[in-house]
Amino acid sequence: MQSFGRPSEGEHLISVHRETLTAQVYRLIKEKILSGELPRGSRVNEQALSEELGVSRGSLRVAIRQLASDGLVDLYPFKGAYVRPLTERDIKETYEIRSLVESFAARKGMPVSAETFHLLEQAARGNFDELVAGNRPGAAEWDLRFHQTLVGLTQNHRLIEAWEAFYRDIMGVLALATNPATAQRAYQQHMAIARALQGNNLAEAMQAIEQHLRDSLASSLEALPEQLRSE
Repeated sequence: MQSFGRPSEGEHLISVHRETLTAQVYRLIKEKILSGELPRGSRVNEQALSEELGVSRGSLRVAIRQLASDGLVDLYPFKGAYVRPLTERDIKETYEIRSLVESFAARKGMPVSAETFHLLEQAARGNFDELVAGNRPGAAEWDLRFHQTLVGLTQNHRLIEAWEAFYRDIMGVLALATNPATAQRAYQQHMAIARALQGNNLAEAMQAIEQHLRDSLASSLEALPEQLRSE
């Protein structure tokens, strides 16, 4: 059981200094959602989490409100917080939006600068390393960073915000869909996108993006619980 009691020494003390209490609670609950430990559609049990993490209900609720703003939790008056459920239709529609936005970003932003290529390469490598290590939430964060960099090429702040909201909706399913076996494929596909953007090859970039999103969609649907695969 993980607790936020008084830090002892060494690494734990450094960790507490680096993060605020609310940030730690937010991060740990988010990891539970992305790993599937808190299943989609389940109620967030404040009392149980408060006891497990060793924090007050007030600190817990601040973190939950932040998760709600990220689109990972739904808040209902007099009922509490629930992990946002996703259906097969939700996921398919999200990927349709991703395909449109990310293809548009490639058309508008290429060729990318050396700095942008480095950011894409760094995110691709980070995603690979975390997948190999079996850290699914960490891998999902690096995947988000890769695609944020890609969509950032649009320089359209409203579009970027809208895309990110849709992406965060499926982060939990993405985390469940990824595993060490998919690490090499994901890395190769990410780098194919980055190299095509750097080389100003629109056809290759569009093909690489579409292939990557098709494979990611298939993996996401496979990871979806059976009861949510059709309406």
